[in-house]
Amino acid sequence: MPEFNSRKDIEKWLKTREREEIVLFAARAALRVLPLVATDQRDKMPAALLLPCLRATSASWLAGTWPSQGAEVRDAARAAAHATDAAALENGMSVLELSAMPLWPGGKLPDGSAELWGDLKSRLPEGENWDVWTDWYEARLRGAPANMELEKARVLIPDEDWKQGPAHVNAIIKRLIEEHSPKLPALLDEVRTRATQEIAERPAEFAERTREEIALIDDQIAELQRTMPNEEEQQRRALETEARLKSIRSKLAASLSTVENLPKERLPVAVEAAADNIAEATDEAAALARSTDEEASEAETTVVTWVLAAFVTFLMWIKVPMAFADILLGPFPGSAKVIERLKELDQKK
Repeated sequence: MPEFNSRKDIEKWLKTREREEIVLFAARAALRVLPLVATDQRDKMPAALLLPCLRATSASWLAGTWPSQGAEVRDAARAAAHATDAAALENGMSVLELSAMPLWPGGKLPDGSAELWGDLKSRLPEGENWDVWTDWYEARLRGAPANMELEKARVLIPDEDWKQGPAHVNAIIKRLIEEHSPKLPALLDEVRTRATQEIAERPAEFAERTREEIALIDDQIAELQRTMPNEEEQQRRALETEARLKSIRSKLAASLSTVENLPKERLPVAVEAAADNIAEATDEAAALARSTDEEASEAETTVVTWVLAAFVTFLMWIKVPMAFADILLGPFPGSAKVIERLKELDQKK
């Protein structure tokens, strides 16, 4: 691992790296210190400072993560970064893989920075759609998957719009997010279509994969019960998660039962009923991802990580495009771990 004891050490090391690595390295460093904007105590300064800071770091992050887009955007960050990023690049990690890693261990800000970030968010003006940036920053914090086309569209908003201030440009970004975000109904329609095809063409294989998915959920329900927290609020949350897991399981079990009892002629109505159950299980999985936040216990987050990773893999097996995975993984604080788990599963194929 490279040792950085001074600015010169960092500059020397950067001279050995590719341009896109340097850009992402700098962008991640800038993102780490972004909460320091909150140290300006003047009433209106954080909002005034934050927009140009976010514009610059989002441009750098895009250019470093997807170098092929660099010709169209400006990289705008100058800084050093933690040696962990340098070590990852030294060990052959790609810039795309590094961009999907949390900025800090565990995907959370250190205590002092977390307080500053909370203070900064509380001082942002209401009614200006600042959530388009706070959500973006927190997604970078936890290493959540990103949509390249959305990030590119955000950075390429014309300069004239940026000059009209946060309320104007944030409203544009909100529309861009809507335009570029896969919608849950579209995912569910895709699941129904793909599941119908797979059940009709290879019901035995479909049944076997569904049994495996149910078995994994059973194991994780048992693990959640074994690690049930004593603290009242966390216990309540864990019980809600358990109920969602059981709901996913029941939908999968209903589909399995239908497939196992398909008539020889595989009546379309029976095949479609089984596919509908898979779509309903997908809907429940999306709700599980949305309901699991940073307040969840480590044990609960680990259980949900395993279930979502396995479920997305199941959807990939029935040929649902990975582009839809953001709907399941995007809201989930453990999304970086899910992606890592998916890579492990993919390597075992």
